[in-house]
Amino acid sequence: MSTALLKERKHTPATIEPDASVESVARRVRKEFDRSGYAAVRRLTCECRRDVLTVLGRLPSFYQKQVAISLVMGCLPDTTALDLDIDVVHIS
Repeated sequence: MSTALLKERKHTPATIEPDASVESVARRVRKEFDRSGYAAVRRLTCECRRDVLTVLGRLPSFYQKQVAISLVMGCLPDTTALDLDIDVVHIS
């Protein structure tokens, strides 16, 4: 198991409030991204568009995309709509 994955698992996400606004969810997701051990995940952006949380960006691997999705899902109440616009771009 990689040390980066262990770093991801050491902290626990914030408590999920079912009535949280999309803006507050976006702030929590941003904090989770900022704690990530991956620079590319830290560069992802979160936007609130018409009560939908949109995550935008590019990542170098599908693994990092899964890490980012896990971080988002850990902050997301069931009532929040999500649009993931994360592209995987292999850099050679």
